Amino acid sequence: MRQAGARQEDAGGRILVTGAGGFVGRTVAERLGPRAIPSSRSDLDICQERQVETAIGRWRPSAVINAAAWADVERCERDPAGARRINALGPERLARVCARHGLPLVHISTDYVFGATGRDLYRLDSPPEPVNIYGATKAEGERRVLEAWPQAVVARTAWVYGSSGRGFGLRAARHLVAGRVLFAIMDRFGHPTWVVDLADRLIELAGRGHSGIHHVVNRGPTSWYRFSLRLARRLGAPDHRIAGISASALPSRVAPRPRRVVLETPATEDSDLHLAPLRHWEAAQDAFVEALRR
Repeated sequence: MRQAGARQEDAGGRILVTGAGGFVGRTVAERLGPRAIPSSRSDLDICQERQVETAIGRWRPSAVINAAAWADVERCERDPAGARRINALGPERLARVCARHGLPLVHISTDYVFGATGRDLYRLDSPPEPVNIYGATKAEGERRVLEAWPQAVVARTAWVYGSSGRGFGLRAARHLVAGRVLFAIMDRFGHPTWVVDLADRLIELAGRGHSGIHHVVNRGPTSWYRFSLRLARRLGAPDHRIAGISASALPSRVAPRPRRVVLETPATEDSDLHLAPLRHWEAAQDAFVEALRR
């Protein structure tokens, strides 16, 4: 039977992490430690509602963090139906099961739901305006999740990097340490977000019992060029190793990318959630460099 609100659980309860085979999901599971119930697609296909129902009954988590997604922007553009199944229909089915159990759900979304106009600031309530299939299917997923389970949290993030995975941040560090020239885009702007800060905030949101859309990014928009220049200095590499390029100089791609997505983030502690805003991207980059050195 559908319950009126999300269950309020002990913050120490175990959390089901779907999509734990991916970069973000794996990091969330690592940060949770023994509290994690990590589930990759081979363990649980969120597109199969019966599988989800069985898994919830077997594992009895206190909350769910959904990191399952198809984030390959080029492949999404070539296979819209497949992208919609994984990014929109699957999260809806997961949300329906969570709703039936009154189970807190944090669903990860993306800044790519925006970008068509490149406006000065995208607010929490700004209407989606994606420029590619990936963004469109993630925007549909947001809507379907919140319609199926109004007590769910949709956590939009952006430009995630860390000490593993295929993100630009780690690739940049490896190039610089190896003494190679790094090509970095100068004319796209967004929020580089350290995956550890993202994972910790997702875990906090899963235990709060709140709902709605949240922007979970390190503060202060920048370009990958500026990010790379600062990273080079932190790693002791000369500035001339960073070669700034225009996005138009990149090899031709099927899927367009947004040029500028600046997300509204709180300047002070959120009075409802009692959560401080994530640190500035420069402070997060410092922590990333220290983690690389350990």
